[in-house]
Amino acid sequence: MQQQGGGDASQRIARISAHLNPHKPQMEGRCNLETANCRAKGGAPGFKVAILGAAGGIGQPLSLLMKMNPLVSVLHLYDVANTPGVTSDISHMDTSAVVRGFLGPQQLENALTGMDLVIIPAVPIAAEVF
Repeated sequence: MQQQGGGDASQRIARISAHLNPHKPQMEGRCNLETANCRAKGGAPGFKVAILGAAGGIGQPLSLLMKMNPLVSVLHLYDVANTPGVTSDISHMDTSAVVRGFLGPQQLENALTGMDLVIIPAVPIAAEVF
């Protein structure tokens, strides 16, 4: 494909430049993600979050970060092992979020009831891996 003069290339460069550096970026300004805009009217303030796999290597720091988030009002921590220890550690943080721990398959339904967000950092263990 031959270019006719420098006009086509300079027009393409101008379009790409305008696309990459818009005069009024859409991402600037105030973010509308607030609890008032995300929750049903009359609902409890804050989000109710459940973390399935909270005792694992990713679940523990994730639980810590979610406990520090001011938008979280209730944090449910679930795992098949060692959840009481993680729950105890996380609940000692001085934030307003209420933390509850759930252990084992028999408590999974209770851990999920009423949650707005469920995060699953747990990885299923395949028998053939070991």
